[in-house]
Amino acid sequence: MEDLGQLRPELYQTDEKCAHERPKSGKKIEEVVEEFYGNTWFAVRFDRKESRLYIHLSKITDLPPRSQRAPTYDTFVNICLLPDEKHSFNSRIAKNNLNPPFEEVFTFNVDKSRGFENYTLRLSAYNADLPQWYNAIGHTLVPLADCVTPDEKPQDFKRKLSRKAKLSEDLGRILISLAYLPSLDRLSVVILRVHDIPLQKGLSEEYLETYVKVRLICGSEKIKTERTPSIKGTVNPVFAESLGYVIPAFFIERTVLVIQLMQKGHLRRDKLIGQVILGPYLLTDSKNLSHFGQMLAGREAVKKWHCLYL
Repeated sequence: MEDLGQLRPELYQTDEKCAHERPKSGKKIEEVVEEFYGNTWFAVRFDRKESRLYIHLSKITDLPPRSQRAPTYDTFVNICLLPDEKHSFNSRIAKNNLNPPFEEVFTFNVDKSRGFENYTLRLSAYNADLPQWYNAIGHTLVPLADCVTPDEKPQDFKRKLSRKAKLSEDLGRILISLAYLPSLDRLSVVILRVHDIPLQKGLSEEYLETYVKVRLICGSEKIKTERTPSIKGTVNPVFAESLGYVIPAFFIERTVLVIQLMQKGHLRRDKLIGQVILGPYLLTDSKNLSHFGQMLAGREAVKKWHCLYL
């Protein structure tokens, strides 16, 4: 394999744009800002003769600190091709570094007959001390069609890490309020409302029935799952449902909230429409407080809109 070359920062394609969206319904809501948790630097080259995809993982930068007491942690990267996920690779573990270098090359065999537009490259950064389910620091997603060039030259990328694990159309947005009272060890989560739920083909709004499921995870333990009542007949449901949890202060820095909008299935299994994952990181890659971090920085409830994703 020929060398993918030295990575030059000025050549990197970026996706720095945030989602400042307004609902399709025309109703005014607060700004929706996607939270990012670092940057992935990598290069991609496709060998058409061998039908092989080469990924040079260079480094990750600007990872969020874990806590004030122990900011750094061990990190590795999982690389796979969607939608199959049949084959994946893990990088080596980088020790105690929020800007971990990797400089590793991974190779995938690609079936060209399926079309590059049907593949997505995903690079997922993980804290090696935590289980993988729901605990990715963030994912980088790139359509494979954006990576392949006619001259087979390597494409250099710098892309953001977000909690979105799959590319999808607009899945709506959810308004969530968080509050934490350390004197009572009490975490309060209020599911306020959802806007612009996409309707499945053939389903009219009057038959839509949705609810929100909240899963609390502390470290490696799934502690509790709760759900709101179901609401029928609207793509803009108002839940106004408050959920409370007792979380000692020394556990809060290892707490993750998985908030999922579900569609009632009736004669089939309930379907996940989209989700939001909050915690445990207090800062984003721009060193601003995340929603979870704002909750811990004060004693007042913090209300924010989030885009739903898969």
